[in-house]
Amino acid sequence: MKKIFFTICFAVISILAFGQANFGTLEEIKARHPNVTFKISHAENGIKYAFAKMEYETVSYYFDKETGLSYKCVLFPDNQGILNGLVEDYNKNYVIISETSWKVYQVNGIIVKINLHYDEQNKVSYFSYYF
Repeated sequence: MKKIFFTICFAVISILAFGQANFGTLEEIKARHPNVTFKISHAENGIKYAFAKMEYETVSYYFDKETGLSYKCVLFPDNQGILNGLVEDYNKNYVIISETSWKVYQVNGIIVKINLHYDEQNKVSYFSYYF
């Protein structure tokens, strides 16, 4: 039981340190994750996005055509333990809007909205982060 507890704690701490949504240019995001390979693609509407498999989650970033800055991040936790750890952290550290949404008031004045979604068709939970 102790092994499971410490494994989950380590996973959550790792995610909180490295897996949170990062906003900025693609180059800035890549610089924060030097050991991660990002795959770049474009949606049918021309929006550039990049996604990567991190240690405990898969993350995708969406970039504004004009500024090149990310405006949205989607994070897919690898398992229920990681998801639960993130929810617990958000409940402790951010403003709770509902059972599935939070707001982060950053020092620089930027407000980040976090929403937890469940995709019925694919049976997967994920977080979205927006300015």
